[in-house]
Amino acid sequence: MAKHVLRIGTRGSALALAQADRVARRLRAAHPGLTLELRTVRTAGDRDQKRALEEIGGRGVFVTALEDALLAGEIDVAVHSLKDVPTQLPAGLTLAACPERADPHDALVSRAGWSIDSLPEGARVGTGSPRRRGQLLHAHQNLRVDPIRGNVDTRLGKVLAGEYDALVLARAGLLRLGRRQGIKAVPIPFRVMLPPAGQGTLVAEARRDDRSTLKFLAAIDDPALALASRLERQVTSELGAGCHGGLGVLATVRAGRLYLRAAVVAPDGSALLWREVRGACDVADQLVRRLIDRLRAEGAERLLAARPAG
Repeated sequence: MAKHVLRIGTRGSALALAQADRVARRLRAAHPGLTLELRTVRTAGDRDQKRALEEIGGRGVFVTALEDALLAGEIDVAVHSLKDVPTQLPAGLTLAACPERADPHDALVSRAGWSIDSLPEGARVGTGSPRRRGQLLHAHQNLRVDPIRGNVDTRLGKVLAGEYDALVLARAGLLRLGRRQGIKAVPIPFRVMLPPAGQGTLVAEARRDDRSTLKFLAAIDDPALALASRLERQVTSELGAGCHGGLGVLATVRAGRLYLRAAVVAPDGSALLWREVRGACDVADQLVRRLIDRLRAEGAERLLAARPAG
């Protein structure tokens, strides 16, 4: 049998490398004879860690260079956090496998171990996400919510140094990195903060015409997770929610049943729309349509188009 070599592209951050390693381990388990090569690609989001994401192109800045490498044939697979992948893919590429999802909760990270309910008034909380900012301020109008950029370790260092009282991070990243020294991360309940589409989900992207790679990746795909991911991204796409927008959406699929929740929040937290639908996966397309139509009718797109004052 011919020897197969699969080149996996990833960003060079500690979290991205850990995620690529998880996908590689799943591929090795599914295909024992497969040879894997890990290749790091530096993205625009890695080069500019000072400006807010919306100023440099949104979350897509973390994936464009990897997609360019795919299209150029320099790599065969690109591993991403699904939340970073724009809903519109370049022609010729496809999301070929969703192998796993870690806990999709956001977490409140502090030295004191505060929960969202015990966070003191006036605390300085760091986040670069309009979604997190809006939902935080909806729950606690008296917080000071300030922007923060940098990789996970950089942001954790700012809390340890006392520059911020707390910050909000995806719990999935903290779990995958195992970062706990000197800080405590308390999950924020979904009733307070819904995640963006794809938070905690790993995705493998490939070329549509690369049949051998698609076959390898099909063996590690989770169909229930792939359905949940598709529905979350559909809500995001149809409501026009990008990096600027305050949209949280979470789909859960268990035993053939779907539970889909979405929250749209104003940048200052002054208004929040929450809607949910549930039912059989067989009618998932009708359920997501119902959810989107309800949110539109109640002004979701107006809230998503709003910008913070000042």
